[in-house]
Amino acid sequence: MKKQLLYYGFDAERLEKVITVAEKFGIETNEVRQEDLEQKVAALFNLEGYEREDVDYIDIPKVEMLLFGDLDRNILQSYLMALKEKEVVVPYKAVITETSKDWKFSYLLEHIKDEHEVVQLFNQLGKLTKKAQKKLDTVGNSELREAIDYALSIREINGVEKEDILPRYNRLKEALGE
Repeated sequence: MKKQLLYYGFDAERLEKVITVAEKFGIETNEVRQEDLEQKVAALFNLEGYEREDVDYIDIPKVEMLLFGDLDRNILQSYLMALKEKEVVVPYKAVITETSKDWKFSYLLEHIKDEHEVVQLFNQLGKLTKKAQKKLDTVGNSELREAIDYALSIREINGVEKEDILPRYNRLKEALGE
């Protein structure tokens, strides 16, 4: 597979930066349009054995997403750093995999959005846990200790989901009196 990048949902100004930086790295760029959302990822990358299908048009809210083809890890990291230097940070991005190549682009987009939300919530839980631990050092509070222990029990879960994080976050917040 050649160095390739699919992009979706960018306004003209940010898109120009995405494409300009890609050109510097020899990355071919292609737009995913609304009518492409129900196509398989592999078809959008023009992979051998995959053809575009006659599918229904769907309309989903535009969010910026970058989907990378087979890029060397160093090139990918350098590309993303160069974008960041141009003040273009894209929270929704992925690399095509053996699994995702058979997904519809719309499904992949939703999957990436869900993953991003889980990571953000997990980070918020971590920050709140540190805050609670500092407070516990100054105030001996069994309710707060139990809430911290419950929050930290998330480490024992494989495949953490939003539903795992929210009750821990809310209990900790309540124990902190927030």
